[in-house]
Amino acid sequence: MEIKLFLQIIKRQLWWLLVPLIVIPIATTIFSFQQKPRYTAYFSFSAIPVSQTEGSSSYETMRSATIFVNTIRNWLYEEAIVAEILKEANINPENTQINLKSLYKVPQLDNTFSLPVQLSADSREQAEKIALATIKIINQETEKFNQTSKTGLSFAVESSEPYIVETKPNLKYNLALGLVSGVLLGLFLALSKHYIET
Repeated sequence: MEIKLFLQIIKRQLWWLLVPLIVIPIATTIFSFQQKPRYTAYFSFSAIPVSQTEGSSSYETMRSATIFVNTIRNWLYEEAIVAEILKEANINPENTQINLKSLYKVPQLDNTFSLPVQLSADSREQAEKIALATIKIINQETEKFNQTSKTGLSFAVESSEPYIVETKPNLKYNLALGLVSGVLLGLFLALSKHYIET
Protein backbone atom coordinates (compact mmCIF):
# COMPACT_ATOMS: atom_id res chain seq x y z
CA MET A 1 0.00 0.00 0.00
CA GLU A 2 1.36 3.42 -1.01
CA ILE A 3 1.79 6.06 1.68
CA LYS A 4 -0.51 8.47 -0.19
CA LEU A 5 -3.31 5.92 -0.33
CA PHE A 6 -2.74 4.99 3.30
CA LEU A 7 -3.04 8.63 4.40
CA GLN A 8 -6.21 9.03 2.36
CA ILE A 9 -7.75 6.00 4.08
CA ILE A 10 -6.80 7.34 7.52
CA LYS A 11 -8.26 10.74 6.66
CA ARG A 12 -11.58 9.20 5.57
CA GLN A 13 -11.75 6.85 8.55
CA LEU A 14 -10.29 9.31 11.06
CA TRP A 15 -12.93 8.70 13.75
CA TRP A 16 -12.19 4.99 13.77
CA LEU A 17 -8.59 5.88 14.60
CA LEU A 18 -9.31 8.66 17.11
CA VAL A 19 -11.87 6.88 19.28
CA PRO A 20 -9.56 4.03 20.45
CA LEU A 21 -6.64 6.48 20.63
CA ILE A 22 -8.60 8.60 23.12
CA VAL A 23 -10.64 5.98 24.98
CA ILE A 24 -7.92 3.39 25.69
CA PRO A 25 -5.36 5.79 27.28
CA ILE A 26 -8.13 7.38 29.39
CA ALA A 27 -9.31 3.94 30.55
CA THR A 28 -5.73 2.92 31.28
CA THR A 29 -5.13 6.06 33.34
CA ILE A 30 -8.33 5.56 35.36
CA PHE A 31 -7.40 1.92 35.96
CA SER A 32 -3.90 2.93 37.14
CA PHE A 33 -5.25 5.46 39.63
CA GLN A 34 -7.67 2.87 41.03
CA GLN A 35 -4.88 0.37 41.66
CA LYS A 36 -3.66 0.29 45.24
CA PRO A 37 0.04 0.00 46.04
CA ARG A 38 1.34 -3.45 46.91
CA TYR A 39 3.89 -4.22 49.60
CA THR A 40 6.47 -6.96 49.14
CA ALA A 41 8.48 -8.42 52.01
CA TYR A 42 11.92 -9.86 51.24
CA PHE A 43 13.83 -12.12 53.62
CA SER A 44 15.77 -15.37 53.58
CA PHE A 45 16.40 -18.57 55.51
CA SER A 46 19.73 -20.31 55.97
CA ALA A 47 20.02 -23.93 57.10
CA ILE A 48 22.90 -24.75 59.44
CA PRO A 49 23.69 -28.34 60.50
CA VAL A 50 24.11 -28.56 64.28
CA SER A 51 24.68 -32.31 64.50
CA GLN A 52 25.58 -35.12 62.14
CA THR A 53 25.34 -38.88 61.99
CA GLU A 54 28.32 -40.90 63.13
CA GLY A 55 30.69 -41.68 60.30
CA SER A 56 29.23 -39.14 57.89
CA SER A 57 31.62 -36.80 56.12
CA SER A 58 31.48 -33.01 56.21
CA TYR A 59 30.40 -33.04 52.56
CA GLU A 60 27.46 -35.33 53.33
CA THR A 61 26.44 -33.13 56.24
CA MET A 62 26.53 -29.97 54.14
CA ARG A 63 24.73 -31.75 51.33
CA SER A 64 21.96 -32.64 53.74
CA ALA A 65 21.66 -28.93 54.61
CA THR A 66 20.98 -28.08 50.97
CA ILE A 67 18.26 -30.73 50.93
CA PHE A 68 16.78 -29.31 54.12
CA VAL A 69 16.58 -25.87 52.47
CA ASN A 70 14.24 -27.39 49.89
CA THR A 71 12.22 -28.89 52.73
CA ILE A 72 11.69 -25.36 54.03
CA ARG A 73 10.60 -24.33 50.53
CA ASN A 74 8.06 -27.15 50.45
CA TRP A 75 6.66 -26.07 53.82
CA LEU A 76 5.90 -22.64 52.38
CA TYR A 77 3.66 -24.25 49.77
CA GLU A 78 1.75 -26.48 52.21
CA GLU A 79 -1.69 -25.00 52.81
CA ALA A 80 -1.85 -26.22 56.41
CA ILE A 81 1.43 -24.52 57.32
CA VAL A 82 0.53 -21.32 55.45
CA ALA A 83 -2.82 -21.26 57.27
CA GLU A 84 -0.94 -21.62 60.55
CA ILE A 85 1.33 -18.73 59.58
CA LEU A 86 -1.64 -16.48 58.80
CA LYS A 87 -3.25 -17.47 62.09
CA GLU A 88 -0.04 -16.51 63.90
CA ALA A 89 -0.13 -13.17 62.04
CA ASN A 90 -3.77 -12.72 63.12
CA ILE A 91 -4.93 -12.56 59.49
CA ASN A 92 -8.05 -14.27 58.17
CA PRO A 93 -7.42 -15.25 54.53
CA GLU A 94 -11.17 -15.17 53.86
CA ASN A 95 -11.15 -11.41 54.50
CA THR A 96 -8.22 -10.75 52.16
CA GLN A 97 -7.11 -11.62 48.64
CA ILE A 98 -4.44 -13.97 49.99
CA ASN A 99 -4.16 -17.31 48.22
CA LEU A 100 -2.72 -20.01 50.46
CA LYS A 101 -1.08 -21.75 47.50
CA SER A 102 0.63 -18.69 46.02
CA LEU A 103 1.35 -16.39 48.96
CA TYR A 104 5.11 -16.95 48.65
CA LYS A 105 7.51 -16.72 45.76
CA VAL A 106 10.44 -19.01 46.50
CA PRO A 107 12.88 -20.12 43.78
CA GLN A 108 13.85 -23.76 43.35
CA LEU A 109 17.58 -23.77 44.12
CA ASP A 110 20.21 -26.49 44.21
CA ASN A 111 23.44 -26.70 46.21
CA THR A 112 22.75 -23.73 48.44
CA PHE A 113 22.20 -23.23 52.15
CA SER A 114 20.22 -20.02 51.72
CA LEU A 115 16.63 -19.65 50.55
CA PRO A 116 15.38 -16.22 49.42
CA VAL A 117 11.68 -15.64 50.10
CA GLN A 118 9.28 -12.94 49.03
CA LEU A 119 5.58 -12.36 49.70
CA SER A 120 3.13 -9.63 48.75
CA ALA A 121 0.40 -8.04 50.85
CA ASP A 122 -2.08 -5.17 50.78
CA SER A 123 -0.34 -3.09 53.44
CA ARG A 124 3.11 -2.62 54.94
CA GLU A 125 1.85 -3.78 58.33
CA GLN A 126 0.30 -6.93 56.86
CA ALA A 127 3.47 -7.80 54.94
CA GLU A 128 5.59 -7.37 58.06
CA LYS A 129 3.23 -9.45 60.20
CA ILE A 130 3.21 -12.32 57.72
CA ALA A 131 7.00 -12.24 57.31
CA LEU A 132 7.62 -12.35 61.07
CA ALA A 133 4.99 -15.08 61.52
CA THR A 134 6.65 -17.06 58.71
CA ILE A 135 10.01 -16.92 60.46
CA LYS A 136 8.45 -18.06 63.74
CA ILE A 137 6.49 -20.98 62.25
CA ILE A 138 9.42 -22.18 60.12
CA ASN A 139 11.56 -22.29 63.27
CA GLN A 140 8.83 -24.28 65.01
CA GLU A 141 8.61 -26.70 62.09
CA THR A 142 12.39 -27.09 62.21
CA GLU A 143 12.23 -27.99 65.89
CA LYS A 144 9.57 -30.63 65.12
CA PHE A 145 11.76 -31.97 62.32
CA ASN A 146 14.78 -32.22 64.62
CA GLN A 147 12.76 -34.03 67.30
CA THR A 148 11.35 -36.61 64.89
CA SER A 149 14.37 -37.04 62.61
CA LYS A 150 15.58 -40.62 62.40
CA THR A 151 18.78 -39.74 60.56
CA GLY A 152 20.56 -38.22 63.55
CA LEU A 153 20.85 -34.93 61.71
CA SER A 154 19.47 -31.72 63.14
CA PHE A 155 19.46 -28.18 61.84
CA ALA A 156 19.22 -24.61 63.00
CA VAL A 157 17.54 -22.04 60.79
CA GLU A 158 18.75 -18.48 60.65
CA SER A 159 16.63 -15.78 59.01
CA SER A 160 17.39 -12.31 57.77
CA GLU A 161 15.45 -9.25 58.91
CA PRO A 162 12.50 -8.73 56.55
CA TYR A 163 12.51 -5.54 54.54
CA ILE A 164 9.41 -4.15 52.88
CA VAL A 165 9.23 -2.55 49.43
CA GLU A 166 6.23 -0.52 48.26
CA THR A 167 5.24 -1.00 44.61
CA LYS A 168 2.97 1.58 42.97
CA PRO A 169 1.35 1.32 39.52
CA ASN A 170 3.66 2.73 36.84
CA LEU A 171 1.44 5.47 35.39
CA LYS A 172 3.89 6.51 32.64
CA TYR A 173 4.38 2.94 31.46
CA ASN A 174 0.66 2.17 31.54
CA LEU A 175 -0.17 5.39 29.65
CA ALA A 176 2.46 4.66 26.98
CA LEU A 177 1.11 1.12 26.63
CA GLY A 178 -2.43 2.53 26.33
CA LEU A 179 -1.36 4.96 23.59
CA VAL A 180 0.38 2.24 21.58
CA SER A 181 -2.60 -0.09 21.98
CA GLY A 182 -4.95 2.74 20.97
CA VAL A 183 -2.97 3.51 17.81
CA LEU A 184 -2.77 -0.14 16.76
CA LEU A 185 -6.44 -0.80 17.42
CA GLY A 186 -7.43 2.45 15.68
CA LEU A 187 -5.40 1.57 12.58
CA PHE A 188 -6.88 -1.91 12.51
CA LEU A 189 -10.43 -0.57 12.73
CA ALA A 190 -9.84 2.17 10.16
CA LEU A 191 -8.32 -0.20 7.61
CA SER A 192 -10.96 -2.86 8.27
CA LYS A 193 -13.74 -0.29 7.75
CA HIS A 194 -12.13 0.82 4.48
CA TYR A 195 -11.85 -2.70 3.07
CA ILE A 196 -15.41 -3.57 4.16
CA GLU A 197 -16.72 -0.53 2.31
CA THR A 198 -14.71 -1.29 -0.81
